Amino acid sequence: MIVDTTQAARSDQPTEHFYPSPGMVVRRSLLVPGWGQITNGDYLKVPVVLAGVGGAVALVVLYNNRTVRYRRAAIYADGETIMLDATPDPTNPNPEFVDEWLEAGGFPAATNRALRDASRRNRDFSILLGTLAYALQALDAYISAELADFDVSDDLSLHIAPTPTGATASLRWQF
Repeated sequence: MIVDTTQAARSDQPTEHFYPSPGMVVRRSLLVPGWGQITNGDYLKVPVVLAGVGGAVALVVLYNNRTVRYRRAAIYADGETIMLDATPDPTNPNPEFVDEWLEAGGFPAATNRALRDASRRNRDFSILLGTLAYALQALDAYISAELADFDVSDDLSLHIAPTPTGATASLRWQF
C-alpha cells in the first residue's frame, strides 16, 4: 500500500502571510481615509475613521456657513437706522443681506459680530480636530502595518507570580 505524505507535509509547514508595506499603507491612508485600515485587514476600524474625519468635515462646513451668515447679518445691521424693530429697512446700503440678517435673528451688529467670532473659533477648532483625526488614522494604519508580523504566540510570554519574597516577573522565550 502506498501512502501519499505530501498533503501531510504541506499542512505541517507554516503558511506564508502577506504583510503590506508600511510605506504603502500610510500613503493609501493619506490618499483616502480608511484605505490603509482596509489594506491591513482592520475592517472594523473603517467606520470609526470615516465617522471621525467625516464628522470633523461636517462641523467645519456647519460653522463656516454660520460664520458667513453672521458676518453678512452684521454688515446689514450696520446699515440699519432703527435697530428696535425687526423689519428690514428699504434704505439700507446692503439689501442683499436682509435674508441672512432675518435668519440670524435680526440682532444688532455687535451681537452678530460676537456670534460670528464664536462661529469662527468653533470652525477653526473643527479644522484642528479634523486634521488630528486625519493624521491619527494614518498613524494607526502605519503602526498596524509595522506590527503585522509581530510574534504573539505562546512561545513568548510574561508571567507574574507570587513568591515568598514578593511578586516576581519572569520572561520566557522558547525556540
